[in-house]
Amino acid sequence: MVSLCFVGCVKEKQLTPTLAQNLYTSSLFQKSRAYAERYADKWYILSAKYGLLKPDQVVVPYDMTLKTMRISERKKWSEAVLASILEIAGLSDKLIFLTGTRYHEYLVPRLRSRGYQLSLPMEGLSFGRRLQWLNTQIGGSAHD
Repeated sequence: MVSLCFVGCVKEKQLTPTLAQNLYTSSLFQKSRAYAERYADKWYILSAKYGLLKPDQVVVPYDMTLKTMRISERKKWSEAVLASILEIAGLSDKLIFLTGTRYHEYLVPRLRSRGYQLSLPMEGLSFGRRLQWLNTQIGGSAHD
């Protein structure tokens, strides 16, 4: 069994093309990345623009979020991301989502129906509680 962690993209980004793992600059992303690097065998980024990203892919900054997309657009995005996940994940793998609801709402039911083991450790937590949970997991402080 391999654990794969999916980290959601965020609004705060670098201004120039860079590796996906370095593009997103918010504390939520940085702490989620630290969690993924510590607890998962592999990790990926779920990007509103690019879909599934490997951390070492070079990407251009963008201004797009699933929060402002119509349901039909989010479903189309989810279909593409699902296809990418199915290419990299085996049925025995554990899939961990450190993402906002919009980034996994259509993925989770489809993955569960296929028999994947899923973990959504921050599901239902407010932004502040997510940061607290991540700090507890990675040993950071509330002001990092």
